[in-house]
Amino acid sequence: MHPRLLKKWAAVATGLGLLAGGGFLAQLARGGEWFTRKGDGGLTFPEPSGATSAPMAVYYHRPDGWRAEDGKVLVLIHGADRDARAMRDAWRQASEAHGLLVIAPEFNDRKYPDTRWFNLGNTIDRAGRPVPQDRWSFGAVERAVAAVRAETGAAGGPYMIYGFSAGSQFTMRLLYLTGARNVSRAILSSAGWYTIPDLAKPWPCGLAGADVTPDKLRSFLKLNVTLQLGELDSKASDYFGAEGFEDCAAAQGAHRLARGLNFLEAARKAAGDLQVATPWTVAVAPKTGHSVEGMAAHASSVILRRADAASTGRVAAH
Repeated sequence: MHPRLLKKWAAVATGLGLLAGGGFLAQLARGGEWFTRKGDGGLTFPEPSGATSAPMAVYYHRPDGWRAEDGKVLVLIHGADRDARAMRDAWRQASEAHGLLVIAPEFNDRKYPDTRWFNLGNTIDRAGRPVPQDRWSFGAVERAVAAVRAETGAAGGPYMIYGFSAGSQFTMRLLYLTGARNVSRAILSSAGWYTIPDLAKPWPCGLAGADVTPDKLRSFLKLNVTLQLGELDSKASDYFGAEGFEDCAAAQGAHRLARGLNFLEAARKAAGDLQVATPWTVAVAPKTGHSVEGMAAHASSVILRRADAASTGRVAAH
């Protein structure tokens, strides 16, 4: 619809009381806030976490041929740009290729104002003291999934989760602390720094003080996790989202690529020490730097393609 016609329609619809709430008509009248292409959608839902009581926005894309009863869902956690719509758009092609309902909640910087609220999940306060679990930011993910499932009729069950950059940090810490009982596969992409699986090192550099027992760490290491790293994500001068924890980040390597590889080695060492088999893998995107679009394309063509092949008993070509 042409923007001028949309505005005229919105004015008439407002007068008729058709735009109350967050349904389709209200979304359409916002001038395409949720919709840019066929299959796109979005909504807001009440979200108790965060620094304000404001609702949370979540964007999604439903591919052609997608069946609600299949329930195939991939949750996308954006980076420090806090742009869930752009994240959804970058994954639209992958959504279509793999038949996935992609869901991208938006942790905007008013409700989640800094790295403590987002990257660290509001697990500690400004003084470094533990925050009660019911105030963590991680619960927003399950509530976003539930809201989109209610909107689309998608079946319940496990889902995959992909975090990019700051969103990768958020996702990693969610996996550590919540057990991620509904996550079937996690892809941690391009994080600036990591919480090392070390029970003696203080949180968030390590796990001491974070109520992570050896058994919880074993469960974490048993999760189906892929570390995705960019071959060219090697700028030491980049922003890493490590405010207040720069020493932790620096000790992990000079840049994202090095830190990711070192984190994988730390995870494998921890698995050995705890005598647990870990299915973790690493996927390095060739000739790719710190790019939302580039890493999405690589995840689709390599990581998700392998997952699709494994689920059907086929062998994916490399």
